[in-house]
Amino acid sequence: MPNKKGKLIVIEGTDGSGKGTQTKKLVSTLRDYGIPFTQYSFPNYGQPGSELVQHYLNGKLGTTEEVSAYQGSILYAADRLFSAKSMREDIEAGKIVICDRYVTSNLVHQSSKIDDLGELEEYIAWIEDLEYNKLNLPKPDLVLFLDMPWEVSYRLIEEKAQREYIEEGKGNRDMHEGDKNHLKFAYKRACYLADINDSWKVISCSEDGVEPLPKEIISEDIWDTIRKEFGIV
Repeated sequence: MPNKKGKLIVIEGTDGSGKGTQTKKLVSTLRDYGIPFTQYSFPNYGQPGSELVQHYLNGKLGTTEEVSAYQGSILYAADRLFSAKSMREDIEAGKIVICDRYVTSNLVHQSSKIDDLGELEEYIAWIEDLEYNKLNLPKPDLVLFLDMPWEVSYRLIEEKAQREYIEEGKGNRDMHEGDKNHLKFAYKRACYLADINDSWKVISCSEDGVEPLPKEIISEDIWDTIRKEFGIV
């Protein structure tokens, strides 16, 4: 890396867009290049900070509509607070920090519950102040938005293995994943955020919006984007 201070890179996208897969591929590439890194995944399932998030995703706090954008955001922000100190230390140590989801996921998923543009702008300012200022989470240097149309993602979610946080009898979909309207509006909001933020780079993940691109092509696009952004040779 040309600078001693590290970088924070976020792999972002709607449910089923391949964030976990592409995070693993990126980690493997960084290891091959001998670039120091650390990896975080949010929510941090299995850890104390994620307990309320798991209750939320299993519908115990109400439906997607009943839990407001502000209420839901606080649950996810509290989970990230547990990692804030170690993330800052990793960046100061010169490491590339890779996050599978981050503050940007609140902006994508929770803001999709808000229709009014004025209220949306207020919410975005509120969540950025809460997480970056009040909780002192580091700001991303680069957000890689995996642009997988929600219709494709909805099909791919069913191929996921059973996850521990989903309670027995609920299948492979949590409350967000099983709600087509939520997936649709979250995807629309992610596209909007990518359009208005210079730090967001769009990674196309489908062919003609119908079929997912090969995972290798997506990972090559991700690595090329990172190399260009940070001058890695």
